[in-house]
Amino acid sequence: MVRLQLSLLILILSRLGFAQLNSQVLLQNGSFLSSEFEATNQKQYSFLGFNLRNSLDSEHIILDSEAIIAVGNPILNYVKFKEAAVVISNSSQKSRSGETLILGRKKILWSEMDESWALGTIEPAFKWNPLNRDSHGLTGLFWISQQPWLQLTAFVSPVFLPDQGPNFDIDSRGQFSKVNPWFQRPPKTFQPFPDSQASSDIQYSVRKPPESEIISQTSLGGSVEGTIEENFLWRSSYFYKPMNQLALAYDGVYNTGTDTGEVEILPQVGYHRVTSADIIYSIKAFRFGASYLQDQPEALQFDPEWTYPIFREAQMYSTFVQMNFKKQSLKFEYLIIQGGKVSEVGEFANPEKAPINSRYPFRQALKGKYEFEMNFKRQQKMKMNFSWTHSEQNQFDLIQMKSQYDFSARWHAFADLQLVKAQALTSKNSNEISPHENNDQIMIGMSYEL
Repeated sequence: MVRLQLSLLILILSRLGFAQLNSQVLLQNGSFLSSEFEATNQKQYSFLGFNLRNSLDSEHIILDSEAIIAVGNPILNYVKFKEAAVVISNSSQKSRSGETLILGRKKILWSEMDESWALGTIEPAFKWNPLNRDSHGLTGLFWISQQPWLQLTAFVSPVFLPDQGPNFDIDSRGQFSKVNPWFQRPPKTFQPFPDSQASSDIQYSVRKPPESEIISQTSLGGSVEGTIEENFLWRSSYFYKPMNQLALAYDGVYNTGTDTGEVEILPQVGYHRVTSADIIYSIKAFRFGASYLQDQPEALQFDPEWTYPIFREAQMYSTFVQMNFKKQSLKFEYLIIQGGKVSEVGEFANPEKAPINSRYPFRQALKGKYEFEMNFKRQQKMKMNFSWTHSEQNQFDLIQMKSQYDFSARWHAFADLQLVKAQALTSKNSNEISPHENNDQIMIGMSYEL
């Protein structure tokens, strides 16, 4: 509620005096299409939203924020700050040289792979809808030194903001409420004995550590980026920082008096080292690129009585080819992750079941993306973005289409379509797509620039 009030306050201030800030109000309605949809009892949702962004000519303020209110279903409300920073710079646009200090939340292209796939390895991921991931900037102090052929970027922060996933609620019976279609609920029942014919209910609770213990974490990192004859770009980065995904441990007991299992969940911050490298070549309308990323998690320290995850080192590879034409773009990219599997140790660890922790949305995928823009008379135009993601290893297909029609400079209509086909989640097929295989959705709405 405090964050929502802050967003509304910024919205008001933008109309009073900050001419460089652009605000937008939107109304949208979402419907789930599959007849097998059962994530919640409700299949239609209405949303009221506010966006606040700075204009392109702003040199000292960076802001990209959004607040969404779900009518009649507050568990779906969210406030996000993709970027929110103050900039101090003496850089020269003509010579492309100088130094810049940025304080706040800022998106920087540290890794082509991490950004394009929204992996959440370097920058945290926004996963309110896990099928439509987006990345947010890191929060802290940035120093950028730019020369015509070389750019150095350093980052340091005492503040850690993890991935922003779907909200959840635990009811009075200790069950995760069936009110958020994007939250993957854990099992409701279990068999207390191997030969038991009846199932017993599970009551959940979350042992939330103080927010200061989660937020007060140190991050260090930086990147170096250079060009050769304007066609060839190389980039390398290194980070020592908290993992954007909290590690979840759990413990439980069987209460014979009430015939229930009592499970307690404990989140904890874990650290990792990330090394990445990009090579990109551009010629006329074509871009070719290859990326590498190494993710080295540190061992977690949990009480041995808990069942907790073991994160392993991962090597990630990605390639892409992109064709840019006048108001059109076509891109194909491929991703594969080797290693990095998550296992659990402890009394309740079961290698036959998928672990409750996940580090990456999937382990292998091929994605094709097509974008185009069409202008009509006056200020009317249409934009469309179509993508298809296919994974042979994780056995899913995800089709997404986003379209927007501008009636004028202020009025916009949009429609988003999302279709998914996936195999069941198993210990060998652990990914973030399978739990939402019936969440086919269409979202339509209108927005107005204030």
